[in-house]
Amino acid sequence: MLGRDEHAPSGRFDAASMATHLMATAANDLRLLRSARAILADPNGIAPALARAFLEERRLILVSNQRLLDAADQADAGVVADLRRKLAEHSAELSFDLIQHLLGAQQPSARRKGKGVVYTPRHVVEAVCARVVKLSREAGGDPASPEWKALDPAMGAGAFLLGMAEFLRRETGERPSDIIARRLYGADISSRSVETAELLLNLWALDSGDDASRISTNLRVGNSLDGAELRGEFGVGDGFGAVIGNPPYVRIQNIDTEARRQIRETWRSATTGSVDLYMPFIEMALREIGDTGIVGYIVPNTFTHTRAGQALRELLTRSGAVSEMYDFDHHPVFRGVATYACLLYLSRERRSHLKYVRATSGDCVTAEPDYGLIPYARLNSDRWELVTDEAHPVVHALESTGRPLGSMARIGVGLATLADACYLLDGVEEDGLYVKETDAGRFLIEPGVTQAIVKASTLKTEADILQARTRIIFPYEAADGATGVIPQRRLRREFPEAHRYLEAVRDKLDARDRGKPNPAAWYAFGRSQGIRSNFGRKLVTSGLNLASNFLLCDDPSVTFYAGYCVQTDAEDLRVLQKILNSPLMDFYIHQTSRSYQHGYKSYAKAYTRRFAIPHLRDAEREFVLAVTDPAELASMLLGKHGIDLDAHATIRAFLEESPKMGATLPAYDATTPPDVNESESQLW
Repeated sequence: MLGRDEHAPSGRFDAASMATHLMATAANDLRLLRSARAILADPNGIAPALARAFLEERRLILVSNQRLLDAADQADAGVVADLRRKLAEHSAELSFDLIQHLLGAQQPSARRKGKGVVYTPRHVVEAVCARVVKLSREAGGDPASPEWKALDPAMGAGAFLLGMAEFLRRETGERPSDIIARRLYGADISSRSVETAELLLNLWALDSGDDASRISTNLRVGNSLDGAELRGEFGVGDGFGAVIGNPPYVRIQNIDTEARRQIRETWRSATTGSVDLYMPFIEMALREIGDTGIVGYIVPNTFTHTRAGQALRELLTRSGAVSEMYDFDHHPVFRGVATYACLLYLSRERRSHLKYVRATSGDCVTAEPDYGLIPYARLNSDRWELVTDEAHPVVHALESTGRPLGSMARIGVGLATLADACYLLDGVEEDGLYVKETDAGRFLIEPGVTQAIVKASTLKTEADILQARTRIIFPYEAADGATGVIPQRRLRREFPEAHRYLEAVRDKLDARDRGKPNPAAWYAFGRSQGIRSNFGRKLVTSGLNLASNFLLCDDPSVTFYAGYCVQTDAEDLRVLQKILNSPLMDFYIHQTSRSYQHGYKSYAKAYTRRFAIPHLRDAEREFVLAVTDPAELASMLLGKHGIDLDAHATIRAFLEESPKMGATLPAYDATTPPDVNESESQLW
């Protein structure tokens, strides 16, 4: 998990140069980090060694700062020399951000996960600090005033405090030691992090030309979620002008029982569910700012739709506290970590709208984003659909004209055995039986206890369905209109080889679901979903797609797993298939669904069920089946939904960029099923 930052900025932010730098130096940085890990082996000597190496690399003259003099004396000269040689080998500058990256890399992986430690990229730190200052001024605050103070309540090694210090020095010209002593406040549960942050702030002051003998800092060791007001403890009675940072991303069940109880009793956002610690940190930050204060955090964007985030969504929706949300969407921000993040800005001012934008990259932050507006009245605490005013009329039309897919069709989820490797057969036959090779031996399974099955998440074309040979051991039978588990006595008698095999892998089956007994039978699937209902003609799709790809499974005896199906008698499946595979569905999913790495979107029932299928006359159905030009199909569907492209630039731009618009659609006869050869290419 992510959370506590281990990074600090240096120099001015330039998006293009930063993106280029990241691409060019990522591999070199990784090699440097690996080699430096061996050099900086003593955890107690890391910070002093880095401080002394920084002084020597920068050729800084140190006379008065006692904190730095002590660190330089404590540093191992041999370690410092080895480190400087490695820096030279990699042509690397020992900047503040590299120091913090090295400090983060030296943390044991268990602590990085358990405590939410992560390296926060420099462009994020600088962007948050700059935006917070701008929003503070707009709210009536005065960042140039000595009374304006910034807090990082989970500061790690102080990345955001260093970022704000540099920003304030440039903006106000104040003496660095005065900025540290009067403007910056921080807390962390780790005493080592506090000591490191203090050391780096002293280094920053010296590097900025301030060799004060002793620099007072407002940093404390403590749990910022213990309920005590930091504004009171630090003597900032009117509240902070800014609360900034990267709070820890740690599931509440991963902390000790007493701390978990205390957090749940203190913070409304953490009362129920598997909440993440960054959620109460958001609530806490709102309490700590003053009337014109601004919160600027980088946090996961998943709070907008997960069950764990519901209490936080309710709090934010009622208060209207979110000013802006800069959503990185599926673009990675943290190197080597798959976390979907956003920049979240909040204040005490109640708003009717929040500003929202989806980023096109995680390597930079647009200085002046082209925000759209989302009314709070449109946000449902069950799940936030972040659709701006510009796109909302189109989304509304796509949901309201016709019948929602979820009401005209059954949207089913695939079989879930919780032990696929035990049940799946690759289709190899011997003497009329299916072969199953396992660590427990070689088994032959009777065909009568198996069913044909496809893996929806791997299907690209309908030819994949027709050519699939996979079978699944299916210990179920239909009786009296219901599907139930075959009793073990009958299973042993009628399918002795299959029973012998299942007995051989029983330890694996019993270990499913954390060892909880299976209420149906020890050899039954782990979940009952789709056991009966997933047979029959259907459209199948992967749960994650770059673009819609619903495929017709025409054989009713074939079932599926790892995906979803659509079954209905209310519409010709080929007609429905063409509508669901149209760029209009892609636009709808792009606006309303959850994003994943590399631009994949979720096609789960929760995101497809409200997409409306327009009412079609017979002639229109025949047109949909026969049309091969995607532009003609799109035009017809837009007309049915009452969407004028000239009035809606968002969908017009989306259609213009869609690769589907340049493809040729398959043509189908209204009564004759398609030839097998027609399925050998993708539908689009």
